[in-house]
Order: sequence, then C-alpha cells, then structure tokens
Amino acid sequence: MLIVVIGGVLLAAGIRKQVTHEIRWLGMAGAAGLTGIDVSYALNDVIWDVYLLDAVAETFLIILWLWSGNKGINNRR
Repeated sequence: MLIVVIGGVLLAAGIRKQVTHEIRWLGMAGAAGLTGIDVSYALNDVIWDVYLLDAVAETFLIILWLWSGNKGINNRR
C-alpha cells in the first residue's frame, strides 16, 4: 500500500507539473528503500534474479532523479 501511495503522489505531481524538492526526495528515497529491500532479498537467495533486476531498475530511477537536477522543480512558495 505504501508503494501505491508514493507512486500516486509522484504521478499526481508529474501530471500537475508541481514537482517540488520534497517530491523529488520522495522519489529518490522511495527508490533507495526499495533497492535496499531488493538487494537484501537477492542476497538471501529469494528469487534473486528478479530482485536484482528490480534493484537495477530502482537505481536507474535514482540516477534519473539526480540527473534531472532542478529541471521542472516548482520553487514557488
């Protein structure tokens, strides 16, 4: 459920073009948390290939967030 909420918030912010620094951090932190879970499961041999592939995808999302810099960030308060 938590992943659905995070995804919904990120989707809504993207559609409304209201991405703030907090939304950006939510995206990166959510992806980092999921990466940690995936790596943990992969190291414990729980369908490791699927979790490892997901960890790579989540890491790619973090890289995209970092690469985007402040593009599209709404700085209005």
